[in-house]
Amino acid sequence: MKRFLCTVAAAVSLLASTSHAQEVGNTALSLGLSSVGLTGQVAYRPNENWRLRGMISGAPTYRSGEEVAGISYDTKSSVRGVSLLADRTLWGSNFYLTFGAFISGTEAAGTATGTLQIGNNIYTTTLNAEAEFENAVSPIIGIGYDWEFNKNWFFTGTIGYIYTGGVNVSFNSTNPILPGDLVLERLQAEADIGDGYPFIELGLHYQF
Repeated sequence: MKRFLCTVAAAVSLLASTSHAQEVGNTALSLGLSSVGLTGQVAYRPNENWRLRGMISGAPTYRSGEEVAGISYDTKSSVRGVSLLADRTLWGSNFYLTFGAFISGTEAAGTATGTLQIGNNIYTTTLNAEAEFENAVSPIIGIGYDWEFNKNWFFTGTIGYIYTGGVNVSFNSTNPILPGDLVLERLQAEADIGDGYPFIELGLHYQF
C-alpha cells in the first residue's frame, strides 16, 4: 500500500509540474469532437494563467426515438452553436478550469401518432412537438487537461456542464386537444428534459 501511495503521489507531482502545452503568446488551431458536435476552434494564450478559445460546433441532423413525459416520439435534432471559453491554469500544471458561454442554434422536433395520454385525457391524434434551449446564451463550467506530444501538437480534453435553463417546448396536433391538457403536457415534458446538458470535448491542436 505504501509503495502504491508513493507511485500515485509521484504521478500527481509529475502532472502538476508539466509545462504548458501551449506557450504564452502562441495561437493554436484545433479540430475535434464534442457533445455539441464536431468542432473547430482557435485558441490564444495571453499569459501563463489564462487561455482564450473560440469554438464552432455542429452535427448533421439526425433521427432517433425519444420518450418524453410518457410519450414516444420520432425525433429529428440539429445540434450547433458557438462557444466562447476561458481556461484557467491550475497550480502551474496542464490541468485547467474552463469558464464560458454556449450560444446555441440547437433545435429538436418530434412526432407521436396513435392513442396518447396528453395531460389528463386520452386522445387519438398526431402530436407534433418542438423544443429549444431556454437560454440563447448558456453558461459553461468544466475541467480539462492538455497533453503535449510534440513541440507544435497537443491534445485537450474537457468535461463539464452547460446550464441551458431548461427547454421551451411547444405542441400542435391534428385533432383538437383541451388547452389545459396541452399546458400540463408541456410542463411535464420540460421537467422531464431537465435544465442542463453535458459538455465533453476532445481536440487536437496545432500551435504556432
